[in-house]
This record gives sequence, C-alpha cells and structure tokens, in this order.
Amino acid sequence: MKALVVYDSVSATKMTEKVARAIAGAMKDQGTDVDCLFYKDVSAASVKDYDCLVVGSPTMAWKPTKDIMQFLNGLSAGSSGKLAAAFDTQIQMRISGNATKAIEAKLAELGFRLISPPLVAYVEGKTESLPDEGRRAGQGEGLGDSFGARSFEDRLAIINHFLRSPSV
Repeated sequence: MKALVVYDSVSATKMTEKVARAIAGAMKDQGTDVDCLFYKDVSAASVKDYDCLVVGSPTMAWKPTKDIMQFLNGLSAGSSGKLAAAFDTQIQMRISGNATKAIEAKLAELGFRLISPPLVAYVEGKTESLPDEGRRAGQGEGLGDSFGARSFEDRLAIINHFLRSPSV
C-alpha cells in the first residue's frame, strides 16, 4: 500500500506542513510506504501511482485554500476504489469554518473512497510547534460529524487500519 499526503501551508510557521508531516510519520510508523509533498511538487498524473491520497489545507475564510482546490480540480475522475482522507488546520473558534468538507466533497466526486472522518488540528496564533494533544481532538462545535468524539490519533489509526487491510 502506497500513500501520498498532499498539503498547502500558508503561514510563516508552516503549521499545516508540520501536521502533514506528523500524519505521514504516523502512517510510516505503521509500515505504510508514504510520501508527503507540498501540492506544487505533485503532478496530477503521479497521483494515480498511489493507493491512498490524504489532502490537507489550512482553513481560510471558512474553506480550503484556492490552491489546494485547484490541485484537486486538476485531478481526473476515475479514482474509483482508491482510498482518501482529508485534514485541516484551523483556529478553534465558533466561526472558524472547516476546510475538510470541501476537500472531502471533491475527493468523493473524483471517485475516492473516504476512509476516515476528517482530521482537524486546532492551532493557536503564531506558534512554532505542533498543537497540543488536547487541542488536536477532532471535535468541536460546528464540525457536525457523527465521529466528533474521536481524537486526532484515533482517526490516524483508522487510516492506518484501512491501509494495512488486505481487502483494500
């Protein structure tokens, strides 16, 4: 099983890149062959070489960045059966929005099979480090998914479970 983590990161501290690398590291720790790349370093044609695509973006004005959506729009349909998941970084506020909804919708439209509830990493201001364990819980007001009680680590475990499963 080969996975690709693709991300956009716009802050000076590159927080979304750090989260992407943490996700890729956790997948690698579980034995998955994984590449982690900035979206500009990925050709649409190369995505077909992977069994799983994990896409992430900071939440900007209640949605993913235009660049990550342009990347997804450049992919061709026909990814039926390939696995996918989405993640975002956001400030934990009632009105922060959620980038993963649009990412997941586009992945589904392209034929990917979503294997995990969205991974949400809450960040605070302009920090240099990854969010604390307590702020990485993929839950919060307004996320509205039935998996809201699952932690960030639980969601990574779900992805790793699907990647190791012989039935995929």
